[in-house]
Amino acid sequence: GNLRLIPKLTMLNQQQHGIGLALVPTLLLPTQSSDSDYFADDGVTFAPEIDVSRTIAKLRLAGNLGYAVRPRAELLDLVVDDEVFARIGASYRALPVVDVDVMLATAIATKGSGSGYLEAMLGGTLALRNARIFIAGGAGLHDGFGTPDYRVLGGVRFSSSDHVDKVTTPTEPAQTDA
Repeated sequence: GNLRLIPKLTMLNQQQHGIGLALVPTLLLPTQSSDSDYFADDGVTFAPEIDVSRTIAKLRLAGNLGYAVRPRAELLDLVVDDEVFARIGASYRALPVVDVDVMLATAIATKGSGSGYLEAMLGGTLALRNARIFIAGGAGLHDGFGTPDYRVLGGVRFSSSDHVDKVTTPTEPAQTDA
């Protein structure tokens, strides 16, 4: 596998501009040689993308469009090189700390003979104070290079601020010693 470094540079936020917009300059660093197991690229991959998002009540919508620049690799008649990729997704806040997520992802080769992939995923997220624990599973919808038969993934995202949307409830007036 590869080590992914994924910084997110926020350019617009929904509270001030009505829409979220971010630049995500992802860097993938190989952790092993692809000659031994077909699970990693031989070199560094740079995959910048633009992310757009909007929240409407309990529904969050997002889309990403990017370009992956990676080393050319060949195996028999398959040539893997740069690609354009896109994802669209939605998340519904089912409970105050639980989201149900759906996503559709695709990539199209810009060079080489790889035909690209198409994949659908369904998952869930549990929001804690400064972390989100997620799990998802999905299947390939197209028989091209990079399309998984199935995929299961999970992880934890950390933040320096509390990203759990607060449910506003009436509060009692502050008590003062007078």
